[in-house]
Amino acid sequence: MIKNTKNKFLFFVLIFILLGTSIITSVKGLESFSGYVRDRLGNPISGVSVILTDSQAGFIGSATTNANGYYSMGVSLSGYSPYYLTAGKTGLQPYTFTVTDGGQYDFSLYTYVQGYVRNSLNEPMANVPVRVYNNGLFLATSYSQTNGYYHLLLDCFPANGQIKIEKHGYKDISLSITGGGTYDLYLRAIWAIIVGISEYQYISNLEFCDEDATDWYNKLHPMGYECRVYGDSSSNYPRYDGLATESNVRDAIQSLPAITGPGDTVCFITAGHGSVDWLDHQYLSMYNCRTYLNIGRYLDTEIADDFDDFDTGVNLFFFFDNCHSGGILDELETISNVADIYCAATCTAEGYGFDDDDYCNGLWTYYFLEFSWINHYGGSASYSMETIFNDASNNYTHSGINAPQDYDGNPETSFYL
Repeated sequence: MIKNTKNKFLFFVLIFILLGTSIITSVKGLESFSGYVRDRLGNPISGVSVILTDSQAGFIGSATTNANGYYSMGVSLSGYSPYYLTAGKTGLQPYTFTVTDGGQYDFSLYTYVQGYVRNSLNEPMANVPVRVYNNGLFLATSYSQTNGYYHLLLDCFPANGQIKIEKHGYKDISLSITGGGTYDLYLRAIWAIIVGISEYQYISNLEFCDEDATDWYNKLHPMGYECRVYGDSSSNYPRYDGLATESNVRDAIQSLPAITGPGDTVCFITAGHGSVDWLDHQYLSMYNCRTYLNIGRYLDTEIADDFDDFDTGVNLFFFFDNCHSGGILDELETISNVADIYCAATCTAEGYGFDDDDYCNGLWTYYFLEFSWINHYGGSASYSMETIFNDASNNYTHSGINAPQDYDGNPETSFYL
């Protein structure tokens, strides 16, 4: 009798457990969920996934919004209430309703745009303004953090959007986007070392080389270039970083390889005396040049050595308005990153450059910078240096050994500033 009692007790306990489990997991009838997904301004968003799960993270059903932002699904609900109705899509900040039954549930979602801002060396860049537009209309701005991360929440889903960065010392970024998402942005540095010497410390003076430096600065600085200007002891410069001694100019150039990388651009632009030594080395006469003491002569081989230190992929632009400067191009052809250079010189290794009273410029500077780039091509950065050189040299007033020379390290690819 005792044994049978225990068996009956165990039987009823088992029945109770089974019935309890059946009650918990009972399935409710068909329920309908529908509604609209819009951005914060009320515009419909298509292609949004709306997913229904139960309290045990079990999948129940899903739907996708149409062109009007509408979704609809019919599902059988489990007994694991409450339920979670979530709308999400890449680039949208997801939102979840907690529900117990079917019905109409409309979503109003933010769009997010996020990512990291880095330089060409893959280093994070802080305090960079990242702006987002839609159809040309400004939406929002975020500033990158110390680690380069930026994040924006937008009321509008940018179906025809743009991310833009404008930061001095770097090329502008304009990236087209459709919707939100993660966009890592890489800024490319743009540098210019500009030398213009009219009044020399020891040798004869020139007339308009300081004006040449000024005109190059006034062209490149508004384009965003971080410029360093070296000249004589006069005050005729819009920016002045010191005397154009050989050591000052070389120090400025030698400081750049460590902070530049592939995709960056460095310009070296000079106007002043140039000459050739008894070993047939062309050189730039710097402010402190003393020819017979071998002081202040920036030799073609030294120029090539300094620019050989730049990484492959750094774009190097050379412009020389100096006598004999065509011979410097021959040395530059030997550097390891030669495929990334473009050079324009006023003359051959035996030729001369000229000041011009009518234009108050070195003649080659005038024809390249003002006559061609600014007057013929509107100063637009969308024209290559090769195009500008060809136009300038075709109209230049000297020929023979005084004809302008150029060298393109990669003739298959145009060079742009």
